[in-house]
Amino acid sequence: MATKDVGGRPTIFTAKVQKKLKDAFDQYAPVRTACEYAGIHFQNYYNWQNYAEECKLRGEENEHTRFFDTLHEIRSNRVIGLAKRIAEGGKGWQGAAWYLERVHSKTFGQNGELMTMLEEKLKSIEDKLNDNGDKK
Repeated sequence: MATKDVGGRPTIFTAKVQKKLKDAFDQYAPVRTACEYAGIHFQNYYNWQNYAEECKLRGEENEHTRFFDTLHEIRSNRVIGLAKRIAEGGKGWQGAAWYLERVHSKTFGQNGELMTMLEEKLKSIEDKLNDNGDKK
């Protein structure tokens, strides 16, 4: 069955770009470096990420949500592995600590958990204020 051409610009969210991004993240690349490697502008990545989050809020599943779920799993596994290396005090734990402090500073940086808690509380207050504004 032939697919209907809906017109418009072809997507750059291709399997090749997704694979290159996954490969880069598997190698601990930061977002901008991963995007350069994949041949895309970093803003495209963030646009796709926002779109995936919006779809998830609506309960939709699509290639964007599945892709970002995979990236989330890659990052989570990395953090767990690095935290384990630090906790065990094995070879290379200092490098793992350095990486987590800088790349995941909201959690592992100085005052990281405190800042995360404050950001969550601020978001909650903003949401309540926005809800009250919608009721007027």
